[in-house]
Amino acid sequence: MTRHLSSGRAAWAAALVGMLLVVGGCADLFGTGATGDKSAALRKFQSESELLAFVRDQRSSATGSRAGGAWGLFGMDLMAAAPEATGANDAGAGYSGTNIQEAGVDESDRVLTDGNYLYVMCDGSVRIVRAAAGAELAEAASVAVDSANNEAYLVGRTLIVLGTPADSQVVPMDGSPRAELMIWPPYYLRSKVIVTSIDVTTPTAPRVLGRIELEGALATSRVIDDRLHLVLTYVPPSSAESSAAQSVAGSAGGVLPKGSAGGSELPAVQWSDVYRPGDPAGYYMTAVITLDTGNVEKIVGSVAVVENAATIYASRQALYLGSTRWSETSGQTTTAIHKFSFNGDGAASYAGTGEVPGTLLNQFSLGEYDGYLRLATHVTPASARSTTVLDLLGLGVVSTDASASADVSEPSNAVYVLAGTGSALEIVGRVEGLAPGERLYSARFLGPRGFLVTFRQVDPLFALDLSNPAAPRVVGELKIPGYSDYLHPLGENLLLGVGRSVATNPWGGVTPSAVQVSLFDVSDLADPKVIVQKEFGGYGSWCEVSETHKAFAIHPNGRTVAMPMTLTAANAGSSQAVSMSPQFDGIVVLDVSAAGGIQTLGSLATVRAAGATPWDWTWRRTRFIGSAVYGVSNAGVRAATTSNLAEQSVLTLSQE
Repeated sequence: MTRHLSSGRAAWAAALVGMLLVVGGCADLFGTGATGDKSAALRKFQSESELLAFVRDQRSSATGSRAGGAWGLFGMDLMAAAPEATGANDAGAGYSGTNIQEAGVDESDRVLTDGNYLYVMCDGSVRIVRAAAGAELAEAASVAVDSANNEAYLVGRTLIVLGTPADSQVVPMDGSPRAELMIWPPYYLRSKVIVTSIDVTTPTAPRVLGRIELEGALATSRVIDDRLHLVLTYVPPSSAESSAAQSVAGSAGGVLPKGSAGGSELPAVQWSDVYRPGDPAGYYMTAVITLDTGNVEKIVGSVAVVENAATIYASRQALYLGSTRWSETSGQTTTAIHKFSFNGDGAASYAGTGEVPGTLLNQFSLGEYDGYLRLATHVTPASARSTTVLDLLGLGVVSTDASASADVSEPSNAVYVLAGTGSALEIVGRVEGLAPGERLYSARFLGPRGFLVTFRQVDPLFALDLSNPAAPRVVGELKIPGYSDYLHPLGENLLLGVGRSVATNPWGGVTPSAVQVSLFDVSDLADPKVIVQKEFGGYGSWCEVSETHKAFAIHPNGRTVAMPMTLTAANAGSSQAVSMSPQFDGIVVLDVSAAGGIQTLGSLATVRAAGATPWDWTWRRTRFIGSAVYGVSNAGVRAATTSNLAEQSVLTLSQE
């Protein structure tokens, strides 16, 4: 078993592949016979009746099936799954916050801190733990919330909790409940998100300020300044557009998400703020709903597109939705990118659409800088559509024939630079044909620089100079064993890679083995160097950072890092027949520097509920406060100082 594809996802992928083999990869299964206007830009509906008719027609047509049910999955790369950070959110000089991708663009997490308390998200409650440096661990307060799978933001002295109804049982395919739901089947059509704001001015006496409930599944969210942006996926009720009352009135309210706050129902999206692609892609919707963090019951603005969005990225200026498409005519896979700029009210409004060859890996496949959007994609040849069953996992919805598509004879990777011209995002620069035959495993855009990791037998790290948007170029390459599926900058000159080492298997290929942490010197882009690589555990070991960047924590000193790991014996070998009972499950704390390399400072075992095993899924996070490091799970907190990790204190949270 490898954690490169988590066990639940691997089982589901295997089942899907089996199903595809049975049906013979028939194109009709995916509804690939779209016709219609080939314009890339989105367009607004001109009336409620038009929107209502569109949803009705898409539901009843063959194209409706391709954007319903499982279709949102095909924008994801299951076989190279990696994180859904330039700094920490609102972190003061003495403590760490959530690991985020872009400075000033906050992301929700399971654990937050203000430097004196830890705010731990549990199902049905928020637990507030006293954790000031040098203080004894103690639960200071607990506040009930009527939601589960919770994550949160700390905005000033207000805690904003995002979750699903406690009885909804909405979980991703791998069985791990979390607030940020990926768009995988089974897709729960009646999903909802609950947003609760809590005043923690006095952490020992928290009080609920407001609550709003919105229809739709939470794909992701961001907080920028005083605005909370929720990205929801929504499936119109099957009977809404066909009812006699709706048809007579021409009202589209029944096919749009609604909200409720203060005992009153309110529209979450107005029909006049709904867009559709020129080439219809089904009837599922993606909505961006903006709330006021000072009053979450107030919807500042909203916009929706009748299309699934598989990849979501946000800068301080705009939010981007990426939707994977496939052209029946050319047989090529492309990604449509919809840009939503933040207006004067801080709400998202549609700005334009572009299209690039290939598929995105995750949010780190995108990065905005000086008004340009850079994208890293994996590009497959058209012939791969009909010859490789697994390649169907790169499919999306039927698209136009992108004139910018690369003519490739084998799978490769590329970087594209987009710039806005009116409602169009045009490709102004490109680097194509990178690492033929290899998959894209990680990407990171840092100002005028970019870094890519691809993998097949070895791990090439590509360094790109992006200072000229019209002429991006690869200036350096480094080939080392293993691969990194998360890249984190440490200052200007160091890059930390988290991934797996590999071992040769009996079939002549390689198999992911131990957790591998690599430290790169990127001070000279033309000559990147590996300072050191360090392995942890053996075959079957995994690091949670490979699945979510939020599991990575870094001390404000810029060199002490911590990551959750589940480690088997170092000599476990590379055979699946070898027992993989973990020898350690918890947080590993490292000191990382150019001079000292990677030094292990110690570890903190995960606090687990009574009777739980290391293979029972639970989230794990780390926070630094002063000289202390905290390992947190929903069952409790374990703490120590970074100078003496052997002396630990533990707080077990009661399971309510």
